[in-house]
Amino acid sequence: MKCTCGFDPSLQRITVGGVQVGIARLEEVFQSWQAAGKKAQDLTKDEIIPIIRKYNYVVPRLEDEYAQAIKALYLAYREKSPQR
Repeated sequence: MKCTCGFDPSLQRITVGGVQVGIARLEEVFQSWQAAGKKAQDLTKDEIIPIIRKYNYVVPRLEDEYAQAIKALYLAYREKSPQR
């Protein structure tokens, strides 16, 4: 939910192609993957990009970089999360 100043606390910054971009609803996506028992190493670009595109613009030529960055964040999320 955005505040009146325009800040969206659900927006997470990631580095893609050397540039920081904001990704909305990433924690929601991670929670759904975790609930489904998905492991980071098993996720493919073809699984990651469509769900991220539901809520965000993904630069087509940087899809691989987006997928790698999100996969790395999901791995860190799974390591910190009490439900593995």
